[in-house]
Amino acid sequence: FFGFAFFSLIIIASYTANLTKFFVRTARVPKVASVEDIRRQNATFYVLRESFAQDFFRLTPGFSSMAPNMRTLE
Repeated sequence: FFGFAFFSLIIIASYTANLTKFFVRTARVPKVASVEDIRRQNATFYVLRESFAQDFFRLTPGFSSMAPNMRTLE
């Protein structure tokens, strides 16, 4: 009886550990160190609507090419 109980405990602990790992897994988010990384990766980025950042990326000559990838938040 003791052997079966110990075996059951190991199986339940293993199941619980794997279930926890599944729920705690972190999302993979690309690391960005500078604006150049965003430009190089052609990544989508978010700015506040009608903010300085939105105007900057739309109107500044070196960064206006990034405007199509820009999304706005309220």
